[in-house]
Amino acid sequence: MLAPYLLDKYFDRLLESDYSPSYTANQYMQTSDEKQVVIEMTVPGISREDLKVDVVEDVLTVEAKPKVKSRFAKELKQSWNLSKDIDVDNIGAELKNGLLTLTLPKVKPLKKTVNVTIS
Repeated sequence: MLAPYLLDKYFDRLLESDYSPSYTANQYMQTSDEKQVVIEMTVPGISREDLKVDVVEDVLTVEAKPKVKSRFAKELKQSWNLSKDIDVDNIGAELKNGLLTLTLPKVKPLKKTVNVTIS
């Protein structure tokens, strides 16, 4: 059994503001319908200038490197694999009150059946 004072030291250290991983996993919520996928991600204390959103080879990545780190504003990196029906050229992003909203429009699927005329 672990001594209680060791647990106290462990939890005290976790609560210290300077004890944190270099990258944090932020909370996000993803919703989808037939027209688009929307990802809402909490990024408290992060400014527009500190955010980078890009798509490389069907992987969407959100990265933040705040100039001034604080208890809330920490470096973060989050990636998602995109499906083939996402229109990567028209992805939108909005930052408002610590909430980053990514809008990923879907492309219309190609017709599955095609009638071919015979000449």
